[in-house]
Amino acid sequence: MPGPLLAIGALSLLVQVLVVREILVTLGGDEVGALLALGAWLLGGGAGAALRTRIAPERGVRVLLLALGLAAPPVLVGLRVIRRVLAAVPGEALPLGQHLGIAWMAPLLPALLAGAAFPLAAASARSLKGAYAWESAGGILGSAVATGALVLGVGNLSLAGLAAVLSGIAVHATGGRGFRCASGGVALAGVALLAAGPRLDLASARWEHPDAVAVGDTPTGRFLVSRSKGQAALFVDGALVGESEGTAAEEFVVLASLLHPDPRRVLVLGGTLEGLAAQVALADPEVLDVVEQDPTRLVRAAPLLGGLDGLLPPSARLHGTDPRRFLEAPSGGPWDLVLLATREPSSVLENRLFTREAFAAVRDRLAPGGVVALRIPGAENFWTPEQVRRVASVVHALEASFPSVLVVPGPTTLLAARSLPIDRDPESVARRLEERPRLRPPRLASAPWVRYKLGNDRVAEIRSRIATVSASPDTDRRPVAVWASWAVALGRAVPWIAPFTLDPRALGAGPFGPIAAALGLLTVAVAMFAARRHARTRAVLLATTAGLSGMLLESVVLIGFQVASGVLYLQVGLLLMAYLAGLAAGSAAGGGGACRARLAAAGIAVVALVVALGPPPGLGISLVLLASAGAGSGLLFAAAASGPGARPGRLYAADLLGGAAGALAGGLLLVPMAGLPATAAVAGLVALVALAIA
Repeated sequence: MPGPLLAIGALSLLVQVLVVREILVTLGGDEVGALLALGAWLLGGGAGAALRTRIAPERGVRVLLLALGLAAPPVLVGLRVIRRVLAAVPGEALPLGQHLGIAWMAPLLPALLAGAAFPLAAASARSLKGAYAWESAGGILGSAVATGALVLGVGNLSLAGLAAVLSGIAVHATGGRGFRCASGGVALAGVALLAAGPRLDLASARWEHPDAVAVGDTPTGRFLVSRSKGQAALFVDGALVGESEGTAAEEFVVLASLLHPDPRRVLVLGGTLEGLAAQVALADPEVLDVVEQDPTRLVRAAPLLGGLDGLLPPSARLHGTDPRRFLEAPSGGPWDLVLLATREPSSVLENRLFTREAFAAVRDRLAPGGVVALRIPGAENFWTPEQVRRVASVVHALEASFPSVLVVPGPTTLLAARSLPIDRDPESVARRLEERPRLRPPRLASAPWVRYKLGNDRVAEIRSRIATVSASPDTDRRPVAVWASWAVALGRAVPWIAPFTLDPRALGAGPFGPIAAALGLLTVAVAMFAARRHARTRAVLLATTAGLSGMLLESVVLIGFQVASGVLYLQVGLLLMAYLAGLAAGSAAGGGGACRARLAAAGIAVVALVVALGPPPGLGISLVLLASAGAGSGLLFAAAASGPGARPGRLYAADLLGGAAGALAGGLLLVPMAGLPATAAVAGLVALVALAIA
């Protein structure tokens, strides 16, 4: 009966999506951490599948289904309390070791339960490939529930209650007198959690933010507003993005505006809840366009931050769309000043406005002599080599479109670029401030402040260091600034390792490239030799390459979609569903024989080639690519499972462990260091290895 397999797949994917979303919030929206969490899930699933137990299969499946349904709430609660336990500053990034530890440890328990349940349920199936197909089909259902619930405004804790309800119903439907009471109790507990979810969301948010007054999940992430003694602060995916009493908006807007002789048409990308649009409106521009990717979050959070009228002036024109998509659209503009209000490029989501392609789109929408300005966290007096390299990668990306680039160092570093020469004279720029009295708020910005920002000796020092550092330009397909941000965090966590961090440009130079190539060829040779001598080894290696190549391609497509669309939080369930649909179809259609295994491996290699050569895909193309990659992996696994002596637990574990290795290598090293095309190429090479083994 496919019922238990469907239930395992549905619950597994539902809980997996919940854990990944919660990790995104805990880690400040870092999708690389989400990829590592997917790898940890596969690792835990592989370990669970490899376990041997003497428990009766039917009884074991019921126990594990109930345990899986109950696993999500404590994991989510643990992720919400962990920052308080670690004494983390609200809104600040965790140290790198804690960051990686959370990404890897949080998914292990539910993954272990899901992995252990599959071999037990597969024991009663007609074939291993059929069991794999039914489990993947269940995953489609779980992903659809996760995506649809978020669209309807159901939060993670409520959805965890729904998972418990579904597990109770599934166990009750399979029969078994001894489990009717237990399944009913689990279902009732899930109903209670489903009903109390919204209240528990706010209560759990107050563990880290005692003054939280509102919290909610939207399709682009989670927002939280805290208020204390008249001061309100906004957090998005755990990161502080603005507060009502700060001067960050004033500093950014005033200094950037003064670099243009008379900015009458202004575009602000994001930052409305931080107060950027209100600050720009003080200069009374003729046109003020504001782009916010998630207007729902703006409407829900604005009343708690002083009201929407105070944050979005009546003269402003609000556009609810993705900033990159707005820039690349043919209508609108030209603008005299474009302000890119995004956080530091420590994730692909934020980095997509720091790349060469983004700056080219801005250049095409600027009026002659227009200015673009953005910010990166820095330091007042001392920059490490890693910090210089990060800013240099963004500066080099700017220089591809603008001949004149200015870097103003400080705790928050301002980067500005213009097609005409930028006025760098402190006296001249300060005089503009005196000529524009409406630009000068009473708190910080003043002529002496402008002279200090532009005239201190660190401006020339940083310009000289950037000119001499070796750094590749930041691009969509090779997010160098993301890796540089990781190097900055690594240097803070482990100071002695800082001198050993690599510039991604050096990957193919010196001894590193030849050594890596030699090790890769040796691994392939050993794998081919072992596969030719032992049929069981061949099956395990085919299953491993299926998981490894599939996860590498999944990582590239997910990151590429994030670059193209910037909405991974909502669509992660839908994208995983497409991959699982391919897995289900490939597993059901696959079978024994070297011919089918070679066909599957060749198909994966072709998909890898398309991904490597194509631009970052949108939603439709991403779904097709993921379904195709999943189908190839499913066919390859089915070929391995149809061989002599195939054991469900062993092959399932090999497939998941290969996927875990792909997530680790792709998310932590290959994507940020080598880029998306190179990572896809590695996936293709792995598929070619499978082709040779088959």
